[in-house]
Amino acid sequence: YDVSVIQKNRPNYYDKFFQNVDLFLTESDFLADKLREMGCPDNKLIVLKQGIDLNDFKFKSRKLEDKIKILCVGRFVEKKGIEYAIKAFSLAYKKHRNIELRIIGDGPLRNNIEMLIKENNLDNVVKLLGIQPYNVLIKEMLDCHIFILPSITASDGDTEGQGTVFLQAQAVGMPIVSTFHNGIPEAVIHGKSGLLANEKEYVKLGENLIYLIENPKEWIKFGRFGRKNVEKNFEIKKQTRKLEAIYSRFL
Repeated sequence: YDVSVIQKNRPNYYDKFFQNVDLFLTESDFLADKLREMGCPDNKLIVLKQGIDLNDFKFKSRKLEDKIKILCVGRFVEKKGIEYAIKAFSLAYKKHRNIELRIIGDGPLRNNIEMLIKENNLDNVVKLLGIQPYNVLIKEMLDCHIFILPSITASDGDTEGQGTVFLQAQAVGMPIVSTFHNGIPEAVIHGKSGLLANEKEYVKLGENLIYLIENPKEWIKFGRFGRKNVEKNFEIKKQTRKLEAIYSRFL
């Protein structure tokens, strides 16, 4: 928000900040580039990927079942792109009746989402689970087969960060369907741990979803790569050691 919305509405807002602060730490190369465009000196800028505790997220190799469950997790706000997840699912459902979309989350756009579900006659196959505790999130990630969250740039310019939920979903072995948005392509490797489409292109999102539905053997390949990706680049202890090393420069 500080990079996307404020920069859009109040250019040069951070000029004095850039002069006086010693270090700017950001979670993605995308945001680092935005800061450079805003005037942040390169020698004050470090990218440190976020981390998750892999002890909480056990890997599970996905297998084809009678019902394929697709999971979406996010607040019901514009930038999460949940309406495009529903539209993509609707396209996939026309071809494959053995699928279900399960959505964890809530928010100001709930009425819009409920209307969209009804308009597409998806009441019986799209389950709105509401806000759920951590243990239920983990259980759903282990039970479902494919993860979808097609984030977009909101009308006010607000964007996603890198998205912790993408790391969690990869850690448990889920293939990802998402978008080329902000830091997501740095977390989800297109063609290896997930399939990405341009923002709002729900037809392409639907095609990517259909591809994964029709090729369950890809779940294992994508899932294993995603787990290794998180272990290598986003494991909390590794990232904490990097952060401590950065702090040590100023002691």
